[in-house]
Amino acid sequence: MRGIAALVVVLNHAFDGFLPRYSGLDYGHLGDRLQGSVLYLLINGSAAVTFFFVLSAYILTRRYCLSGDTTILLKGAIKRWPRLTGPIFAAVMVSYLLFFFHLYHFEEAGARSGSEWLVVFAGAFRQPGGPPITAAAIHWPDALLQGLFLTLFRGDWRFDSSLWTMKFEFIGSFIAFGLAPILREARRYASYLVISIAVLAIAILYFAYFTRSEMAAFPAGVAMAALIPRDAHLSRAVVFPAVLISLFLMGYPGDPIGAYAMFKGLTALGMPFAYPQIAGAAILILAVEMSPDLRRMLSGRFAAFLGGLSFPIYLLHALVIASIGSWVYLRAGVLPAFAAVFAVSTVASLPLMKFNDWWVGRVNALASRIVPAKAALPPAGSSETALASQAAGP
Repeated sequence: MRGIAALVVVLNHAFDGFLPRYSGLDYGHLGDRLQGSVLYLLINGSAAVTFFFVLSAYILTRRYCLSGDTTILLKGAIKRWPRLTGPIFAAVMVSYLLFFFHLYHFEEAGARSGSEWLVVFAGAFRQPGGPPITAAAIHWPDALLQGLFLTLFRGDWRFDSSLWTMKFEFIGSFIAFGLAPILREARRYASYLVISIAVLAIAILYFAYFTRSEMAAFPAGVAMAALIPRDAHLSRAVVFPAVLISLFLMGYPGDPIGAYAMFKGLTALGMPFAYPQIAGAAILILAVEMSPDLRRMLSGRFAAFLGGLSFPIYLLHALVIASIGSWVYLRAGVLPAFAAVFAVSTVASLPLMKFNDWWVGRVNALASRIVPAKAALPPAGSSETALASQAAGP
């Protein structure tokens, strides 16, 4: 599921760079936008990121919620900075080298396609709250600092626009670690469901009105981890409609238009744009976790490969779009550029995937030495054990 979501982000950004009139970035061609159609699900990058956040919180806390072993949360907190920093640093240094050797062609390609987003390095040269940046301002000490510290602790992402999510992922992880014990311990009380709903309502309202609404995805993911029974199953008659509803909700473009005009009333009342997407992501995770058929369908060697590829391809694809993708677009047009983006992004991600696997193993080993496990975890019947060591949500 994480791999599929990463591919949606890649497709979204390829449209943003080379076909902005269809992705919604070119406001001179509003009639051509896919937004408002259920097909927008295929390129709805914001929904894919929201899904990453929900899934990340779920994976990070699911084993704790099943076992009550607090060392899982402590290890997760200790690992979070180094676990994310290793691949982030690698991606930032790749981008620096592309600048150093003048291999980026995003300005010319963006000017031809009409994508202002691509002209400013996939948005990275025009960050909120800061002055415009140019390639002349790129220096190796900046890459070093951003890769090691500033991306996660200050939210810098001038070397790779995909890194804008990393600060929120980092903060959201600790929100999940803190919220999980509250929801699990609430089970001791007869009114635990009421307590859980109250805690979640407070968290979600806070994120709606005082910070980015996507951050409400983290409490939602923890709620899924705490409230989904270990061995519960949904009937096939329920799973299929649930999946359809979830996919429809994750196609929501943020505006109540077209097929999503039904949300006009809720939008007028102040509903944040990310909340339908969060609901869709939660329903999809629920359906997959409680459906043996779906779990089998989304398992296997290729599925594991796609999941392992998800974080590397998320980190590198914008660099590929701005470099070889833009070069191919200038010389051969849109379709070859799309093909080059997917092919080169995949191939370029393979070394980073190997490094990521090695890095996660080293970080896990270090955390295990710092915080020895209390006892062996109980067997889990679904995907949380297999995915927990790689939780990274972009």
